[in-house]
Amino acid sequence: MAIRTAVLSCIHGNLEALEAVLEDAAKQAVERTVCLGDMVGFGADPAACVERVISSCEWCLEGDFEERLLMARGNKLKNFNPAARNHMRWNAKQLAPGVFPGARRTGMLNTWAWLASLTPRRVEESALFVHGTPDDPLHEWLNISEATGIGPKGLQKQLKHVDGVCMHGHTHQPCVIMESGECMWPPSADWEYVLEPGKKVLINVGSVGQPRDEDPRACYAIIEDGSVRIRRVEYDIQRAAGKIRAEKSLDPRFAERLFIGR
Repeated sequence: MAIRTAVLSCIHGNLEALEAVLEDAAKQAVERTVCLGDMVGFGADPAACVERVISSCEWCLEGDFEERLLMARGNKLKNFNPAARNHMRWNAKQLAPGVFPGARRTGMLNTWAWLASLTPRRVEESALFVHGTPDDPLHEWLNISEATGIGPKGLQKQLKHVDGVCMHGHTHQPCVIMESGECMWPPSADWEYVLEPGKKVLINVGSVGQPRDEDPRACYAIIEDGSVRIRRVEYDIQRAAGKIRAEKSLDPRFAERLFIGR
């Protein structure tokens, strides 16, 4: 991929983390920014995060939380527990009336129309972009462990959909899975993985707003010809957590987990 691209995922209503990542990406001289979905949920600023993605990203994929958001607006969360239903209904309410200035750049003045237009999969050259996994781009979790990596059958199921590199999110844990099944976890806050020509690789870009790898810093990736960099960015966790605690409709545990990255 010739264009130096910042790849974001799993923002989850965390405006402070998103702004910090966009600022860092600008310093890294990226030429464009894209998003793999899950703009809403958990955090206190779902509407602001959607608006920021619309105004800052060249494109965005549908994540499972966008799917839930649209279901909540249509009162179709029948199979969800009461807490999950109430949480997504609160998120949907924050996006009312659904018209934001940034939506004009998409050609859709109504943000709900823009959300409904999102798809869970995109291909550019030999790069596949999904939210979940190559085999199930919206819902499936690519569950791995540092000790075992991913099993041969599971890896084969995923790689059959990949021509080169697949960028994904969903688990909130940045890692690189090679054709051998070996899993590599970023050892530093600015780690570069060199892509091997002709080799397939799965790269989880981590989470901007809800890291789950015991590192509370926001995480995103930069891809360009021949390499992928995974970066960690400090942000104002106290402010993000305080806004969650102040909102009675949000579980205060959503705030506490920000400090430990879990």
